[in-house]
Amino acid sequence: MKIGLVIPTRGDRPDFIKVCKSLIHRQTVQPDEIVFVNFEGKPGVKDITLRYKKGLAELTKRGCELAFLWEDDDWYSPVYIEWMIEEWKKANKPRLFGVGETFYYHLGQKKRLYMKHFERASAFNTLLRLPIQMESWPPDNYSFIDLHFWKNITGQTVRFVDLNKPFSIGIKHGMGMTGGGGHNRSFRLWETGLFEDWFKKAVGEDYDLFYAPLREKCM
Repeated sequence: MKIGLVIPTRGDRPDFIKVCKSLIHRQTVQPDEIVFVNFEGKPGVKDITLRYKKGLAELTKRGCELAFLWEDDDWYSPVYIEWMIEEWKKANKPRLFGVGETFYYHLGQKKRLYMKHFERASAFNTLLRLPIQMESWPPDNYSFIDLHFWKNITGQTVRFVDLNKPFSIGIKHGMGMTGGGGHNRSFRLWETGLFEDWFKKAVGEDYDLFYAPLREKCM
């Protein structure tokens, strides 16, 4: 089974790209192919759907049978790919698979958001069997491609083993062209309180290695 990662990026947050490559390099199961979809986009236009579309087409062309949607600025445990593949196999290898709960953490604001949505997964926690079997794609500037996948492809989700040690965390920071509203410090859904200690425990040595140097740059 040939495994690929598709990573949409616009080249506007190089510090996170360095972290991204390091997190991939230390995965216990290595991908066979990695596609960074990096081309100049239109100012102010979120073209995440177009980038995933191009990246998945390229992985299919390269003969990949399984594709991970991988965000260039999020944190992944070293066992993330290994764990996801094992859980996917246990679920009888559905065409769409992912984690039915999401953690987000804002580096600058030290805020956390935990979401339970067991019927779907966030994009950065999703994998697909290739080739994709979907009637149509939404417009290239559609921001919620994960919702489109889960509405149009039959899939299954899994939950984290331990909520204090999730295998992935969506990192919010405010750098470059961002996706969801959580990058905004006024985002109304953040949990009450500060969660820096939780984040440090969750990512372990990666905090000092990767995120402490970035913290002051985040808004």
